[in-house]
Amino acid sequence: MKLEPDSIYSEAGNMLRHFSNIRAAICSFLIPSCFVIIGWALLNFDYISLQVYLLIAEIVLYLCMTYCSVYFSSRIYFLSRVLIAIEGGKETITVYNRLDRFRIARHFYIDAFDKIIIFSGLLVHLILYTYILISHIYKMGGSA
Repeated sequence: MKLEPDSIYSEAGNMLRHFSNIRAAICSFLIPSCFVIIGWALLNFDYISLQVYLLIAEIVLYLCMTYCSVYFSSRIYFLSRVLIAIEGGKETITVYNRLDRFRIARHFYIDAFDKIIIFSGLLVHLILYTYILISHIYKMGGSA
């Protein structure tokens, strides 16, 4: 069954919006979750083992969120290339056949939103973990 270019274009546009919504939902849930975990770790300052566990859990959650964001950005970029190919009439395309060929290593793409997540996340983690480390060193030196 061969689909008309308009229906393929419409389906690709719907998938593009779907991937964008998934990325927004994941990030809008996980970014505040990371801050809550960091805050909880700072409140449990006397329990070092709990604090280490919370901070490791937060790093894993942050890395998962970053991977999901980059993954869906790459899918969005790939689908936008499919839409451009449909508009240009360069090839006969079915969206699902093209999506089967998607590999993140081949279609890796980082957009501005991902750059903000990566660089601001690294900056926040660097500042907070430096603060925690200095606070623990100060606490050990002050109790001697």
